[in-house]
Amino acid sequence: MQGPGGRGAGGGGGGGGYCSGLTVTNGVTIAGGGTKNSNNAPKQDDPQYTGTVGMGGSDGLVVIQWNDFAVVPGGPPPVTLVPAGNPGYPEVHVIHEGDGQVPPQNVQVKLPVGANLKFQPQPAYQVSVMNPQTSSVTNYQATVSADGQTLTASHVDLTQAGLSGNGTYVPLWVAVTAEANAPAGTTQLTFTIGNNMPSQSTPVHIIAA
Repeated sequence: MQGPGGRGAGGGGGGGGYCSGLTVTNGVTIAGGGTKNSNNAPKQDDPQYTGTVGMGGSDGLVVIQWNDFAVVPGGPPPVTLVPAGNPGYPEVHVIHEGDGQVPPQNVQVKLPVGANLKFQPQPAYQVSVMNPQTSSVTNYQATVSADGQTLTASHVDLTQAGLSGNGTYVPLWVAVTAEANAPAGTTQLTFTIGNNMPSQSTPVHIIAA
């Protein structure tokens, strides 16, 4: 399996800061520490903190921390499917771009419209993640929407799979098959990991039977 390519549109931010609003992208809101400074007042890592001179008296500041990782298409090579044939495994690569630990993420995968693909149970529906250092694979049970177009898995542990430092990456994939009436052509699945922007999968080539 080859390493990841360049960064795609799925990158998240990294770091920490103070925010007095409620709109946060790719962030995790955490409670303040409840600690006090030398004047027995809440420190800035507490939501009860009250700003002093120059801070506009902004009560209830909330600490925002986030971990940055990018999601890019897997491959090469592309995945090849034959209508009514064996399953293929479109994937994405999750690339760590920071120094913090990435918490477990929810993963959502959507099939392309009009391609006549379907998720394939193995034997259950699942999202698979591989540790590139050990080649060990962890499968996370998933559910499929009533229309069969969306697969969702919760609490996928990317850190356990080896996403543990800047520049590390892990491949993540699902199993799909092409239905008997799937048209020939090239398409891609869409993966959304956590609050990141959606990313396209490995290209999927559907060829005539």
